[in-house]
Amino acid sequence: MRLPFFISLFFTLFLFPAQQKKVEMSVFYESNEYELTKEQKAEIINFLDKPNLENIELYGFADTLGNIQANQRISELRVAGVKELILEWYQNVLIITKASGEKQHQGVQFDNQRRVDIVLTYQLEKHEKKIKKIEPIEDVKDSTTKKVQVPDLSQRDVFYETFGSSDRIVIENLLFEPGTTDFLHGNTPNELYYLVDLMDSIQTMKIHIEGHVCCIDDKKLSKERAKTVYFFLRANGIDKSRMTFKGYSNSSPRVKELTKEDEKLNRRVEIVITER
Repeated sequence: MRLPFFISLFFTLFLFPAQQKKVEMSVFYESNEYELTKEQKAEIINFLDKPNLENIELYGFADTLGNIQANQRISELRVAGVKELILEWYQNVLIITKASGEKQHQGVQFDNQRRVDIVLTYQLEKHEKKIKKIEPIEDVKDSTTKKVQVPDLSQRDVFYETFGSSDRIVIENLLFEPGTTDFLHGNTPNELYYLVDLMDSIQTMKIHIEGHVCCIDDKKLSKERAKTVYFFLRANGIDKSRMTFKGYSNSSPRVKELTKEDEKLNRRVEIVITER
């Protein structure tokens, strides 16, 4: 027997609710400052990388010093700066903004009052795709390995020579945690730092970033991994006009997948020089 429409709607809305999640971060400022630093931009870009974004709320605040009008203005500038950064990547997401010049609770420290709160609402994926386990690279011993802060320069010349003699390079150790866009064990490959340095020194160079996966067709994941590299380069000062990116799923394997090592080689990002 077919259920009446209103009962069917009830089941849809209440037995199968959307898996909605909210997360929040705060960006803090020095007194009378409103421009974002390069490090803050990188943190915000990484924070925005969530699936199925529904809306973004921005709340700007100033400290308890000064008058309400001045505090209102600095709060608005802080919110405007964050909104401008977000719009570079997400033009089709609803952004709700509110800037307050009113004095906050006196017990809150000044450096915690001068901030913009960013609240993201997004939909969780209904089903997490099963991705085969990525084998760790040889020099990673365990998951507690710290993220590289100062890149190892021992292979930089080799990297430069490769770009000098070829228009395409495979970043061999650019691996990710299974099913995510997080670098494996939180380690940023040295080659990405080399690429930033190279593009800084050759201002005419433009590149196309290709994302690839192994094993199964997953164009979205391949694109998101390519975009992760794109965001890294943007956060380190490379202008967006010099880069494009695209995901190619598993349509262009390097090798035929017969072993786990073959699969590892196909989980990659390739950089193509489009202009020198």
